[in-house]
Amino acid sequence: MTHEQATKWLQTLAQHWRMRVYFSLALKALGITLLASAALAHWATSHYALATALCFVIFMLSFLTGWFARRRKRIDAHLIARHLDLAVPQCEESCALLLKSETALTFLEKLQRERLLRALERWRGEVQWPSALLRGAGLFLAACAVLAILLNLGLAALRKHEARTVPAFVSASTASHAQSNAIARVALIAVEIEITPPAYTNQPQRVVSDFNLRVEENARLAWHLGFNRALANGILLLNAKDTLHLQPEGESKYAAHMHALENSFYQFLFAGEKQETQASHYFRLEVLADEAPRVSVTVPPPRTVIMPGQPPRVNMQAEIEDDYGLAHVEAFATLARGTGEAVRFREAQLHFEKIDKVSARQWQLQSVLDLAQLGMAPGDELYFFIEARDNREPAANRSRSETFFIVWQDTASAMIVESASLMINPLPEYFRSQRLIIIDTEKLLQDRPRISVAEFQKRSQNLGFDQQALRMRYSEFLGEEREEGGAPEPEHEGEVIDKSAADTKASAVEKIIEEFEHQHDTEENATLFAPSVKSMLQAALGEMWNAELRLRTNRPETALPYEYRALALLKSVQQHSRVYVQRVGFEATPIKVEEKRLTGELEKISNRTAQRNAPRDSTLQHARAGLSILRQTERAQAAPTPGELATLEQAGGELARAALKNPAKDLRALQNFHAVLADFKNQRAPCEACLLAAQRALWQLLPPAEPAPGQRNASSSTLAQKYYALIFKFGNRAP
Repeated sequence: MTHEQATKWLQTLAQHWRMRVYFSLALKALGITLLASAALAHWATSHYALATALCFVIFMLSFLTGWFARRRKRIDAHLIARHLDLAVPQCEESCALLLKSETALTFLEKLQRERLLRALERWRGEVQWPSALLRGAGLFLAACAVLAILLNLGLAALRKHEARTVPAFVSASTASHAQSNAIARVALIAVEIEITPPAYTNQPQRVVSDFNLRVEENARLAWHLGFNRALANGILLLNAKDTLHLQPEGESKYAAHMHALENSFYQFLFAGEKQETQASHYFRLEVLADEAPRVSVTVPPPRTVIMPGQPPRVNMQAEIEDDYGLAHVEAFATLARGTGEAVRFREAQLHFEKIDKVSARQWQLQSVLDLAQLGMAPGDELYFFIEARDNREPAANRSRSETFFIVWQDTASAMIVESASLMINPLPEYFRSQRLIIIDTEKLLQDRPRISVAEFQKRSQNLGFDQQALRMRYSEFLGEEREEGGAPEPEHEGEVIDKSAADTKASAVEKIIEEFEHQHDTEENATLFAPSVKSMLQAALGEMWNAELRLRTNRPETALPYEYRALALLKSVQQHSRVYVQRVGFEATPIKVEEKRLTGELEKISNRTAQRNAPRDSTLQHARAGLSILRQTERAQAAPTPGELATLEQAGGELARAALKNPAKDLRALQNFHAVLADFKNQRAPCEACLLAAQRALWQLLPPAEPAPGQRNASSSTLAQKYYALIFKFGNRAP
């Protein structure tokens, strides 16, 4: 054997030793994990995932602890050489020479190394490793396995023979405490609650043991309860009014089934063969409503204007998300062409070129709107929105995006030319009421699902009347308060007029006069507006007329675009007719102080007083009375009377109604209150902490008291305070 072969042999031995050490550490960590899993066996029946994670964490902590403990003793070729020197007599304590360099050896050391290499050729295959390390780890694992089995069997026997009662179940009998102890009470020993979500949610069925539930909407619930003996009667009381009877499933086993539709609270009432009545605390049932899809349009912006020369193509990108899954998505568009009364509408359905389904709950949509292909032309407008439906059953949730506007600007449209001359703003302040009509229309559309059809039509008609009144005000400023023209006057008999001759003679003169004449007897010229302002106001009247038509025909959703365009035209008129003048200072008339000082009349000046009658809150009367009864009971250390017990029960009803609105917050308070009430009924004195918890429950239910009006001791006037300060300062001086 050469020197290099011997060195490599020592390194291989060191690697094998390290693997033995790691394997022994793993065996010891596995034994500790078995003991921990046996201790968690009674709890892992409803928490499999968490128990598995804890066992893995315990295994890793045990392994890493052993590894860090042995890290100080490094296993390498030098350690193997020392071990061979001590364990193998044939090495003659010379294995360390194999790891030294050739130049560091003396002549005698070289001779000894050659002798050792020749000896290694004969006995290196006979080297045996100590088995104490693996043998000790194996014995430790076996001992831990035996202890884990015994612990598991012991816990199983305890669960089988022990009548396990649920702490939430308390006695509701009116019998005395001693009598209730003498009767063998019914005990709940097994609880399983199966939650089956609707199929469209793709959520797995699960089994829990906690009575406070948080489930999906329309999920099927099944309570499987096991008692220590048979029941004479048992019900599930829902919201303190609806009842479900417990159906027998076998010997001392009962079940109740229902669908979760709304947030509520529930409790169990059951009686044994001797009719000893027991009731549980109130438990929370929280229902997770299926939300409507969320539609988000990133491109284009809410209003897009295609200027002349730009390509008539608009990119459209949207993202839709839902809590469980999406079923369908579509886009609807409305094309508007024309102006005034000649506006025509055409509806179309848009198609998406690409639908990227990232998951069942998230879709990404992309498309390019070719306006020319849709039939648009310069001067037309396009309105579109996206509507999505989820996979809810039996009725899907729908949601839609906001409406997006695309305007293809026409080159023939009139451009507003700013006037260099100063003008007087002829628009009164009430022109801005067009914005109020828009706000009322949007509010009507929001309230539509919550109001009746008759109310909706009535409000739409009222908005149409308001739009008509505003339009008539604009018409007055344009001189359209009356229609020109009328019936011609009748001709007298015998009167002969040669109209053709008169027209021929006057034609030459009229052509010259019409070029420079300004007629005051026509509605077109009987205003103070410039032609540009007049054209914009006329366009606004047309938009108002279209909005009024749709409001009066109960179509407010189609009237909104016209209302917005009318408002935009009005704002353009206001900006066009705005006048900027130089700001000048205000110089008031000088007051003659010598003549006016201390000459005022004070007969009509009276002291500033205010009276206020604070209304008494008539709500939650029983809760207020119950809080007073509990405080009096705590002070007097006496049981409440039957009348006071009735008042406390009514206060519990008000507390239960509050718990229906917010089960997560008020359910614990309701449980504390009913525990105290049960003690009073059983003629037992409740504990001090329970009585304080019941008082806190009623106190938190009451609204905060408003500050009562009181007499003001100090005047709020700064001048009066300074006056009284001077009086106090100089009035206390001695004469």
